[in-house]
Amino acid sequence: NPKLAGEARGILRNSRNNQWTIGAVSKLAVEVSDPVTLEFGVDWRTAEIDHYREVRDLLGADYVMDTSSDFWTAAEQRRGLGDKIAYDFTNTVDWLGGFAQAEYSTSEVTVFGMTGVSMIDYSYVNHFRDDGTGNPLTSNPDNIYGFQLKGGGLVNVNDEVGVYLNAGFVSKVPIFDGVIDDVGGETNPDPQNEKFLAFEGGLDYRSLDRSVGARVNMYYTRWNDRSVVRSVVTEAGDDALISLLGLDAVHMGIEAEANFQISNLVRIDLSGALANWEYTDDVAGTYRPDARNAATQNYNFYVKNLKVGDAPQLQAAAAVGVFPVEGLFAQIVGKAFGRHWAAFDPIDRTDPADRAQSWRVPGYTVLDAHFSYTLPQTVRFAQRATLFLHVYNLLDDEHIIDALDNSPFNGFDDDHDADDAEVFFGLQRRFNMGVQVHF
Repeated sequence: NPKLAGEARGILRNSRNNQWTIGAVSKLAVEVSDPVTLEFGVDWRTAEIDHYREVRDLLGADYVMDTSSDFWTAAEQRRGLGDKIAYDFTNTVDWLGGFAQAEYSTSEVTVFGMTGVSMIDYSYVNHFRDDGTGNPLTSNPDNIYGFQLKGGGLVNVNDEVGVYLNAGFVSKVPIFDGVIDDVGGETNPDPQNEKFLAFEGGLDYRSLDRSVGARVNMYYTRWNDRSVVRSVVTEAGDDALISLLGLDAVHMGIEAEANFQISNLVRIDLSGALANWEYTDDVAGTYRPDARNAATQNYNFYVKNLKVGDAPQLQAAAAVGVFPVEGLFAQIVGKAFGRHWAAFDPIDRTDPADRAQSWRVPGYTVLDAHFSYTLPQTVRFAQRATLFLHVYNLLDDEHIIDALDNSPFNGFDDDHDADDAEVFFGLQRRFNMGVQVHF
């Protein structure tokens, strides 16, 4: 059909998200006795968010035709500059939470326990869609409740050694998209809270003369029923909303650090961390084209035993600092990173035969150098003045600090190797120098 005079063949548009939020936080601390303290708190928030698209630029035309709303007349379907198009809905979020905590603390032992509850209420109004009665489509599911329990303690075995253990369980209410589908307005009849089960324990050591210090920490966190929602573009070029519910992962590892004051002239610092973060199960999700009345399709996502990407799971650092003369400090720091799998979206893993890990980023080590000199009193023009110089990547090493697996822009054959990764290089050697003055 020939276009009407003045009708746009293409436009520029904005996707708008307008939000206002108000709330209040109140906390009360009560010292029951010398070793016992109680704390209570209340957190209240309410927010309203408008989501819509609007015409940004008609590119010389007078109007654009849009039939997204059930309530527009034929004349109103001619949308002008600044008019809403495509979708228009309003979300509200009402939150109420509270907690209570008790702590018992002496020089030998510290023990604490806390509990908290939360209630959240979501609502949704689709201003473009008729609910069948001539009114906008709405959704206002029942209130959703979450809670948390945490506890732990520290025991000072003697003046040098302390042992601690903490544990917690959190049942977190799902995000809005895990409860209400913005596109179709459907409500999830049984939204699942995200659940975190966490343990950590460790040991602190500090010598009596404070020349040696060390800490070892071990942790285990299980994250179940995570909700992930992504807006994507299909192969056909259509917008789509994909919801993935029930994603499970385990994060566990060990961290250690130590410092040694060898003398008044030399200090050595060491640290390291080894982690194992991975998804534990395959998961199901849903796909809905961003088209009105489109049916929801179910998909399976195959992520079991895949390493969580986007962060190195092996890190180590060593630093040697010297104080050769009064006011002068020099330090060399070496940092090493490894076991780094490229970031990927679990929603992309729809092929049951594709169980390969994301591309593993090559490990690397960088050296930094730091110098500072506090001017002696005889040349100070203030209370304190310090000259400093930092040299980052001292050896000008070329290395990759981040990567995206099977890049949608630069991938070659999508088999999770180097020719499919989109990488981000670390900065080359650089300097930062200046003077710090305290009046």
